[in-house]
Amino acid sequence: MSLLVVSLFSAQFKSQKKISGIITDQNGEAVIGASVVVKVTTTGTVADIEGRFELSAPESSILIVSYIGYPIYCSLYILYF
Repeated sequence: MSLLVVSLFSAQFKSQKKISGIITDQNGEAVIGASVVVKVTTTGTVADIEGRFELSAPESSILIVSYIGYPIYCSLYILYF
C-alpha cells in the first residue's frame, strides 16, 4: 500500500504559503485521518473525510504524510514565483 498526495495548491500568506491537497491511496480512495506535518516543525494537520488537507508552510518545506499501515511519504514543496 502507498499514499499519494495530489493537487497541491499554494497561496501566498505573509512569509508562509498556504498549501492544500488531497491524500489518496493507490486506488484513488481518500485516506481519511492521514497526518500531514511540515518536517522539523510542529505544524501539521489531518486529512478530512474527503482526504483533503490545508496548512501553511515556508517555501522549500518538506511535507511528511503518514497513516497507520502505509509507508511514510515525503514531498519537497518548492514554490516558484
